[in-house]
Order: sequence, then C-alpha cells, then structure tokens
Amino acid sequence: MIKRAELSVKVVSQTRTILSPQREKLFSYIEFWRECEWTPSILSQIVEDINSNERFKQYRGIIGARRLLSKEIIPIIQQIIDANLLPRMIKFLQIKEEPLLQLEAALALTHITSGTSAQTQVVLEKGGLSWLIELLRSSNRDLNEQAIWTLGNIAGNSATFRDTILANRAIQPLIKIFEDPGLSKRVIKVGIWLISNLCRGGPPPPIDQMKSTTPILCKIIESETDIDILVDAVQALSYLSGSPIVVEDVVSYPNAVSALVFLLS
Repeated sequence: MIKRAELSVKVVSQTRTILSPQREKLFSYIEFWRECEWTPSILSQIVEDINSNERFKQYRGIIGARRLLSKEIIPIIQQIIDANLLPRMIKFLQIKEEPLLQLEAALALTHITSGTSAQTQVVLEKGGLSWLIELLRSSNRDLNEQAIWTLGNIAGNSATFRDTILANRAIQPLIKIFEDPGLSKRVIKVGIWLISNLCRGGPPPPIDQMKSTTPILCKIIESETDIDILVDAVQALSYLSGSPIVVEDVVSYPNAVSALVFLLS
C-alpha cells in the first residue's frame, strides 16, 4: 500500500513542475497555511473555505485539507468525512478548467483512501470512483498519475473494491496512458503498481478484463531496470498465470519469457 509520507514528498515535486503559469497562485495558498498554527479549530476554516462559492477560498480550503491529511493525524480522515467534505472534493475533480483544483482534490482523496475500508467505502458511496476514472482520460499526466495512486489505494483495500473499479471500466483508459511513448518513469511506476493491485486478491479478478494488461506487463519485464517496477509487473503476471489465455499471451513475448527465466535464476 501507498505510504502517505512518500506522497507528501511527491506533492512538492508536482506543484513545482505542473502548470507553471499558475504556480505563484498555488504557492500563495500553500504559504497561507504554512503561516497558520495547526490546531483542531483550523478544520472549521477549511470546511468554510471548501464550501465557499469563491474560487480563492476553494483553493485555500482544499490545499489546507490536503496539508492537514498529510500530517498523518489518525482521526483527521474521519473528521474530514464527518464534516461532509467528500462531496465537495469530488465536485472539484469535475472542474476541468481548474486542473490545479482537480489535482489538490485528488491528492486529498489519495490520503483518505489510505485509511480504513469503511473510510474508503465512503469515497465510493459519494460517487468518487467514476470521476477518478474520468481523470485517467485527461491529457494532463499529473492528473492521470494522482488518479492512479488513489485507485491503487482503493484496489489494494479489498477484492470487492478491486472488482468495483474493474466493473467501472478503468482498464481501457489506463491502457491508453501506457500507449504514450514518452510516458514518465513516475507514471509507469504507479501504473504498474495499480495493475498489480487489480490482479491480486481472491477470488481472482475477471480474466476477460485483466488479460488486456498482459502486453504492458510483458513489455515492462522485457525492458525495465527499475526493481520496484519489475517486482510489481512480475507479481501481476503471477496472479494472472492461472489462466491458460494469459499464459499463451506471455509465451508470445519470448524476450519477456527469457527475462522471467533470468529473474528466477
């Protein structure tokens, strides 16, 4: 499963590299929260801002929520849920003209889905899944990546959640992302991790959906040198290897078979 400490490091990197024309505006909101003393009462300000109709306050609120969640204060996920902020966060995912707002909302949901199964279930009940999958269809790779992280959290939680993601047709837009020849190592890494989470667990996932990921996994095994990516790709294939159809597909990639033999040795 994702470690929220890892995510916190990643947030800084993303906000420095994406959408540079809006960078100063974003950092001004982050700076606002840096200057605040973090107390339980600050949640009231976040709730007010997120529920505001003013875009400035919405940005300020969602960034505040994300920063509060990143502090790993155990009760805060439930407090965010109890404050009924999830519907607003999911609404922010839908505002295509504000990709930074979409990204911050996705970041917050990544933290929330790293909580308990019950907390993750609320994200699904509020309609978050379909909009996370919609972000996979975005041309913005940062949004793709964050949606993948969140979906990976959800899929890794239980086989029931995994199958719900598959039933909502997440595989095809995910495969489309991998068709980009210039795809960054960062997106490849979380993408293969998501595929691995979609393959694992019992009972096995519907093979008619997962078999379409076999070419991606084989090509990764043929050419990848990053050990973490290789481990996830090999694990994913091992989960699917009970299907003769998948085995036939793998055999059609002789270089992947050779790589697997080498790794086993």
